Amino acid sequence: MKVVSAFFFLILGMSLTNGAWAQQAGFLYHSKDQGANWSTATAGLPANVLVNDLLTFDGKILAATNENGLFESTNGLDWKPIGKNLPPKLKAIARNGNTLLAAPWRAGILVSLDQGKTWRERNLGLFDLEVNSIITYDQLVFIGTGTGIYTSWNNGQTWMKVKSGIQADELIVQGSSLYAATPIGVFESTDRGKTWNHILEGVEVHTVRKVNNTLYVLTMRDGLLKKGPQDKTWSNGSAGLPEIGQHSFALSSSGNTLWIGYKGSIYQLKPTDKTWKKVTVPWGDGVPVMRIFPDGPGGMLVALNGRC
Repeated sequence: MKVVSAFFFLILGMSLTNGAWAQQAGFLYHSKDQGANWSTATAGLPANVLVNDLLTFDGKILAATNENGLFESTNGLDWKPIGKNLPPKLKAIARNGNTLLAAPWRAGILVSLDQGKTWRERNLGLFDLEVNSIITYDQLVFIGTGTGIYTSWNNGQTWMKVKSGIQADELIVQGSSLYAATPIGVFESTDRGKTWNHILEGVEVHTVRKVNNTLYVLTMRDGLLKKGPQDKTWSNGSAGLPEIGQHSFALSSSGNTLWIGYKGSIYQLKPTDKTWKKVTVPWGDGVPVMRIFPDGPGGMLVALNGRC
């Protein structure tokens, strides 16, 4: 992951990289100093837009929205719609080489070979069109669906199921491991998706991050759990946080720093910190921070009130 000097928080979920954007009911905020100061950045975006996913590459930022299709920006401040043949509701977006992949609502996978200008369907071998998440790793594409995990070695021309019987709500790449966040816990693969081990059972999981070889798991009802390489059991990782639970959806990392969203607030945990510290933001607690996107130019991206 790149670590740069600014942070982006997109407040429609929550995401951080080295710039910060936040989007709340149609407002997008930008910060260049890790959230110390904020400015709005909504030019070109529809009112009340909800962003489900963000992708950065080659100096561009793509925003997949819940009802308004795909938008592109080169600076995080000004946006324009792009993409022919795209439905308005997009759940996820990713890039593998020169191929872009998008997941429209319950319609499988669409791919673009011209940086998002035109799109075509690629669902051969995909028997569940409800795609929740897309990641790329070692030239492979992985998608999480309502009934399992699929992989493609040819950018979606064909798909093969590698894990059945789970609802993979989010897939995450952390180092050389792949993780699947599911309603029944966390699954891990260390062999490029060939096999998956159930490493945390019995909890509903939103997302997973690994920092300094410690695994952090954000759950729906059990708060934040952590487990180090020498630990035999999971422990509470919430020191300094409010009693997180059903209103906490966002966890991400930038280098060795962790970020978490609770209701409308953002908290930070640096390598030298013993407890989480609250980041000052200009919006209220009424809109939950839903997603943290760790991959933006110069910073992280945060979304409020987006998909969870």
